[in-house]
Amino acid sequence: MAPSHFVDIHPHIISADESRYPRSPLFGVQSEWSRERPITIDQYVAAMDAAGVQQAAIVQASTCYGYDNSYLTDAIAKYPGRLTAVGSVNLVEPDAPATIQRWMARGLTGLRLFTGGSTKSFDTSALDDPRSFAAWELCAEAGIPICLQTDPTGLAQVAGLASDALRHLRCGLEGGQGCCPQREEKLGKAEKYANQVIEMMKTAPKPNPQITDEQWTEAKKDTAAEAYNAIGVANLTRKKYDAAAAAFKSAVDANSRPEPAYMVRLASALQSGGKNDEAIALCDKVTAIPDAHPQIKQVAGQIRAAAVKAGGKAPGGEAK
Repeated sequence: MAPSHFVDIHPHIISADESRYPRSPLFGVQSEWSRERPITIDQYVAAMDAAGVQQAAIVQASTCYGYDNSYLTDAIAKYPGRLTAVGSVNLVEPDAPATIQRWMARGLTGLRLFTGGSTKSFDTSALDDPRSFAAWELCAEAGIPICLQTDPTGLAQVAGLASDALRHLRCGLEGGQGCCPQREEKLGKAEKYANQVIEMMKTAPKPNPQITDEQWTEAKKDTAAEAYNAIGVANLTRKKYDAAAAAFKSAVDANSRPEPAYMVRLASALQSGGKNDEAIALCDKVTAIPDAHPQIKQVAGQIRAAAVKAGGKAPGGEAK
């Protein structure tokens, strides 16, 4: 039997040298734990030895040092091969990609996106802020994982990120960029995360007492719908049209109100899978929705035309 190997995945460290590593906490408030119960890297490694822990992923103490990862990267450099660094970077800053690369050169191997916690209520707006997309893309290319710290209010955005990533991958393949060697791995990961969101929504507690039960029920439905949509996009990319249609149908059914975007994707999967009559009927429903976006109606018209060309017929009528 192989000997046990223990890895601590979320310790924090605080330097005793405040002049070299000044405090600059996120949100302007230092956490109580970092102020009252600090532990230096040497103290932490001694505790590792005493507990029989072989390795650790040290996480930036954002509520003490903010985005300055200096002590974190200096600390892991003292113990090469035993420690790794999970840092913090403001992803919405214009120079975020360059900042990430600079910290990578100093040993950073992961990022933590801190949206709130003990010193501030959660603000999840940064999760899908378009200004952060360049940083997300850099991390994807460099293989830098990003850990998200959020509460249930951010789950819809997490599901949306999965959908956006899948759509980006699909557009790259259809745009002639060639086959991505890691395509199935990326699709599988996104689908895994989407399924986790669906399961979490079944029992997720209401994050804010000011939200009514009805509002929270709708939010959970809409979050689950976006996750089903991500699964649908994954299977559409794989050209598994029946599985894609099933997922998009779940998205349509789960959403708290009719969502034309999910409906038109369902129509696309149906048409691609040869179910042209069903695709035509669904496209007609989309175009009949008064407030559906004109672009969505245009896409519905294109899918309908393809279904008619393939021999599909409208309910109770001829192909037209």
